Amino acid sequence: MGIANRDDANKYYAQVSDLVEQYMQKGNIRPSRLGTYMRPDGENFTFFLKAHGLSEVNGINTVLKDVIEDLVAMEDDGVMTFESFKLMESDEFKITDAKKCLYVGINVAGLSHEKALADEFDTSLGHIESIDPDAHDFRIDDWNGEATAVIYSEEEVEIILENFIDYSFGKAQEMAIEPIPGVKIDLDGMLSENRFVGSMSQKLKREGAFLDILAKMVGKKVHVNKKLSGGKWFIFVG
Repeated sequence: MGIANRDDANKYYAQVSDLVEQYMQKGNIRPSRLGTYMRPDGENFTFFLKAHGLSEVNGINTVLKDVIEDLVAMEDDGVMTFESFKLMESDEFKITDAKKCLYVGINVAGLSHEKALADEFDTSLGHIESIDPDAHDFRIDDWNGEATAVIYSEEEVEIILENFIDYSFGKAQEMAIEPIPGVKIDLDGMLSENRFVGSMSQKLKREGAFLDILAKMVGKKVHVNKKLSGGKWFIFVG
């Protein structure tokens, strides 16, 4: 099954465009964030196609990439209706709660997460119990007794990091400074988003500070990151 002619291409482009629009509306995701949440051939990208029964269509990867690139460009270039622009700029499409950073753009935990935990704790899948798949929270019954853990893939941690930076930029815009007594200056409109994002991203990644922040956000104390079943994983144990 594949795209053999122009009619096939038009059909799949229309179908994928509708599905991506539903994805954005359901997750309150701006078009500009699609490049982060569905990186070409990444976990979410592949999961999206499988979830909609499209993964076996030859050429569908190119269709999805094109749809994402077009939507990102439309927002960057301002080629949107006034109503759409207002919606994307509304609080509904912004991360206004730090806890939401753990969920926006993140799929529920599944078998791959369980296999990685079984690998890390040297136990069988039968001893891995999902407590909250949305929160990636598990209970493990291993040789040393019972433990709880939150697990994310490398791609998921990168998405959460970018969510956190977006959230932090939004909070910074709400702040004000008073360089001279009685003279209050709002930072909204004065901050360069590119410089803020670049500086904060570099600082958090270089110093490894974000993993400590993430551990606190998920309510765990210890975190490990290593190559396990299916790739690199980050595990937070309470």
